[in-house]
Amino acid sequence: MDSIERAIRNALTKAQAQTPKQRQAVYASVWAAHERALTGQAHNLTDEAKDLRRGRLKEIFHQLENELQSPSTPQPVNEEEHQQEQVNLHVARDYASDYVPGFDAVPEGFSAQSDYPQPSPENTYIEGAEKTAKSRAADKKARKLEQKAKRPPFWRRAIVPVTFLVAFLIIGFSFYSSFNGFSGSFASSNGESNFAPLRKGEQDENHNWITIFDPADASRLTTKGRAIAELKNEGNSRFLRVISPGASDTIRIEVGEGVLAQLAGKRATFDILARGDTLDKAQMSVVCDFGNLGDCGRRRFDVGIEAADYLFDVDFSNMKQAKTTGWLEIASDISGQGAAIEILNIRVFAE
Repeated sequence: MDSIERAIRNALTKAQAQTPKQRQAVYASVWAAHERALTGQAHNLTDEAKDLRRGRLKEIFHQLENELQSPSTPQPVNEEEHQQEQVNLHVARDYASDYVPGFDAVPEGFSAQSDYPQPSPENTYIEGAEKTAKSRAADKKARKLEQKAKRPPFWRRAIVPVTFLVAFLIIGFSFYSSFNGFSGSFASSNGESNFAPLRKGEQDENHNWITIFDPADASRLTTKGRAIAELKNEGNSRFLRVISPGASDTIRIEVGEGVLAQLAGKRATFDILARGDTLDKAQMSVVCDFGNLGDCGRRRFDVGIEAADYLFDVDFSNMKQAKTTGWLEIASDISGQGAAIEILNIRVFAE
């Protein structure tokens, strides 16, 4: 604003604006240029900032007019001072061009006799000049409002870090799920299922397991069709070797009524500890019938050469009492290749 004030002073001097009417023509030209500048900066300035700028320009008009109306003794013109004033005029013009686009300190073709439109009473000076300190404070407040208007809103500044944070969480969760997800899952539906087993020793041993079949006692074992069941020893452990030439060639293991009575009204998890006897995986199939408690559908597992726990869930929560015995029916390989499996143990727990 100080540079604009100097520019206005130079324009008044060069135009030889000696009368209020002539000075009002200069003020009107400056005001119109200032309004065009405010219109061009509408997206960067708030209404309050615009009003502050208009008020400051009015104060400059008032201050100049009060000074010019006061009697003063004309001073001789010093050539060196005149040249310096011309330099100041060019500097002020450059500043004003940036600050107030379209403003020219001395409008083209302007002279004392120029016939500019007269300013409306609304835009003419009607108030007394205020103190310079108050004007500087108004300028400072206007600059702060401009900076605030140009600053992007908080949500726009925060969107980039929030996006990176969300992406990091998604990637971390994906890695966590990959390592902790599927390996310990149980087959909980009654449809045909095929799940990755737990290795021997990985299954939780804190449950109260109930043994359904132990190779040391084969009294509950029968065969069906062409199925072959052989009890074998390996060191101090025993296992049951099962061969099913076809899908319908199975072994059947009885589940006693006393065992089912402990499962009634609860959710049970069955565990078949088994392994294959070749490098090729065998497609073991399991079918259950638990009398009035229901069944387990058909379960299917790919059995590898390493001993593992093959788990599946059965929900008995709707049945409160077992009235008969049940059975598990197992085929070693339903693919028709006749692959053998070795069963080390079958057990169950309920909760």
